Amino acid sequence: MVNKVYPSAAAALEGIVHDGQTLAVGGFGLCGIPEALIDALRDTGVKDLTVGIAKKKYIDLIVKVAKGE
Repeated sequence: MVNKVYPSAAAALEGIVHDGQTLAVGGFGLCGIPEALIDALRDTGVKDLTVGIAKKKYIDLIVKVAKGE
């Protein structure tokens, strides 16, 4: 069985995100926005992503993170 538990969001993204990818970013039910994942995605330095968002409330956060705010 493949271990899908990682010590951090950055470790989970390591080696699997690349420029120009299309990603889906979803929440975790009523638990909120996956902020650590979004921050880690920004920190990878990847560019030209197309992001599908499950909930409108994520849009402002993702735009803010993408701008480095």
